[in-house]
Amino acid sequence: MNDLVRATGLAALTGSRALVPRAIVARAAARPAPRRAAATLLAALEMVFDKLPRSPNRTAPLLLAGRLLFGAGVARAVLRRRGRAARAGAALLGAAVAGLSAFAGVRLRRALTTRLGGGALASAIAGALEDTAVIVFGTRLARG
Repeated sequence: MNDLVRATGLAALTGSRALVPRAIVARAAARPAPRRAAATLLAALEMVFDKLPRSPNRTAPLLLAGRLLFGAGVARAVLRRRGRAARAGAALLGAAVAGLSAFAGVRLRRALTTRLGGGALASAIAGALEDTAVIVFGTRLARG
């Protein structure tokens, strides 16, 4: 699989879960154990936080800014061997894709929640399905 496709896909997943793709990349790149563990713990906490009824929308300014930064970072990490210009382009692409996918993800999550009957439980189930998709696709993308 092309590195640019991998970088774009992982950045898109960052629009859904800001920390999960970063944890997947850290694990795939065999980062030192404490860094992998910290990234995995933060990703797990994000998935729990997402299911809480009072969690803010992923497109709230602060959360969206984090997604843009993490999308840029994930894309840059995937293309780290390609040189400075490629990393800069990857960062811009990653941020843009993460932002667009955050807005698309909100619409999909709302639609799925409605399809599941609405309410807090339906939203939590939709979120768990979203978590699963991010983990499965992210792992496939990270492996290439």
